[in-house]
Amino acid sequence: MNASCYFLQVLLLSLFTIPISTQLRSNSSAGHGSKAPISVGNLTIHVGLLIPRSSSSPFNYAITASAVTIAMEKVKNDGFLPAGINFTLVWMYEECMPPTSAGYSYQLFHEASIDVLIAPPCTEAALVAGDVASYFNLPMVLWGQSFATVLNDLAVYPPVMSVMPNYKE
Repeated sequence: MNASCYFLQVLLLSLFTIPISTQLRSNSSAGHGSKAPISVGNLTIHVGLLIPRSSSSPFNYAITASAVTIAMEKVKNDGFLPAGINFTLVWMYEECMPPTSAGYSYQLFHEASIDVLIAPPCTEAALVAGDVASYFNLPMVLWGQSFATVLNDLAVYPPVMSVMPNYKE
């Protein structure tokens, strides 16, 4: 599967999780969420993307950035979305390091007010981002090489989903 089609799947999967998770965050008794429920009409989905810039990663910015923009254009131009739905994308370069993954995940949630997080494409950093996403009940999509089966534990990571099969029974 080419990279743009892969990101198309990630973005579409992200889109369909937002109304449910936003409703959950807005009704959170812990007070962590501050988003209002999504209403019908014009909607902008704010997507945060944690991605390495380093050329040592097979899913680095230089390889994947164009695929993300192509996928977003394809989603919009091919009629996959109802009229009035748009995406904004915020990139952060975390280099697959757990400390920066934690900090940037938090920063994207609080400062960029993202609705969904596309996790780092590496296991250790994705685990940390998953912890932050779970704490804030923020939908997070796994991609790339982040195959930690622990992230499939819905009791610990309810807002985390993957576009890759894990074959866990």
